[in-house]
Amino acid sequence: MALIAPGAFLWITYQIQASNNGGDTDMWTGIVAALVVAFFTAIAFSELARKYPEAGAGGSYYFAERAFLDKENSGHHRFARMAKFFTGWAAHLFYWVYPGIMVAMMSILITYIFSQFGVTLSIPMQIGIAIIFSGFVGFIAVRGISGSTNVAIIINVIQLVSLVGFGILAILFRVQNPLHAVHWAHPAPMSIVFPHSLSAMLFQSTIAILILVGFESSTSLAGEAKNAKRDIPRE
Repeated sequence: MALIAPGAFLWITYQIQASNNGGDTDMWTGIVAALVVAFFTAIAFSELARKYPEAGAGGSYYFAERAFLDKENSGHHRFARMAKFFTGWAAHLFYWVYPGIMVAMMSILITYIFSQFGVTLSIPMQIGIAIIFSGFVGFIAVRGISGSTNVAIIINVIQLVSLVGFGILAILFRVQNPLHAVHWAHPAPMSIVFPHSLSAMLFQSTIAILILVGFESSTSLAGEAKNAKRDIPRE
C-alpha cells in the first residue's frame, strides 16, 4: 500500500488546486515544504534504522521507546513506555486514515470514469468498490513483497504515464485557450514560487505530505537485511 498510494494522493493534490475557484492553495510551495519535511524525516529514519536494525515493523514506537531507555539517567526510563504507547497509537491511527483516503479516492475515481460513459453509480455501489479495492490491496499484502512490488511497478508506470499525459493536455488546453481567458490568476512569473499565505501553504502541504510517505516502510525489513546498518539507510 505504501508503494502504490502516493500517486492517488497526488491526484487529490491536483483536485484541490483545480477546485479552489481562484483562491490561493499554494500548491508548489506546499509540495516543497512537504518535501523538506520528508527529507528530514527520511534522514532521521535512516539513522535510527542504522542504530536499531532490530526494530522491524514496529520501528516508530520502538525508536520512541529506545530514545528513553538508552538514556544514562535512569529517571528517563519511566517515560519509555508512555512514549511507546502514544507513538504506537498515533502511527496505528494514521494507518487507518491513510488507506481510508486511498480507497475512497479510488472509488471516487472509478465513479467519475463511469460517469463519463453515462453510467451513474449509487452510494452503495461506491462503498462496494471501496470494499473490493481494500480486499485487492489486502490480497497483494498476503502475496508478499515480491508480488506487491511487481504490482506496484505496473501501477506506478500507469500513474506516471497518466501524469505526463495530464500535463501535456493541461499545457495544450492553456495554449489553445478555448475559454478565451484574458488574464492569469497570478500574472507575475514569480507568484507561483513564493507562498501567498502561510495558512494556504500549510493546508496544501498537509495533503502533499501524503505523496511522500512510505519511505519508512524500508525500516520494517531491517531485521531481515544482511547488512542493515549499511543498506537500510541507502533505501
